[in-house]
Amino acid sequence: MVRILGLDSKDKKILNLLQKNAKIPYAEIAEELEISSSGVHKRIKNLLEENVIKRFVTIIDPKKIGKKLKAFIGVSTEPGRCGEVRPKLIA
Repeated sequence: MVRILGLDSKDKKILNLLQKNAKIPYAEIAEELEISSSGVHKRIKNLLEENVIKRFVTIIDPKKIGKKLKAFIGVSTEPGRCGEVRPKLIA
C-alpha cells in the first residue's frame, strides 16, 4: 500500500520549482519561500527519502546533438492484407 504524505504548501512549491528547473539553487528556493537554505535542504532531503522525488534527470534537445525524430507506429490489418497497406505507408 502506498503511504500518502501530507505535503504542505512549501513542499508543493519546492516540487513545482524543481520541476521547472532541477538545478535551481537552494538559496533561490529559500528566497522564494522565505525560509532558510538549510530548511530547503532538509525538505528536499525528506522528499527524496520518502521517494516523492524519484530522481533528477537531464532532458536533451535531440536536434542540438544531430538526432531526428523517430516514431514507432503499430498498424493492424486483416490477415493477408499487409501487402496492400505497406506501400501506402511508405508513400
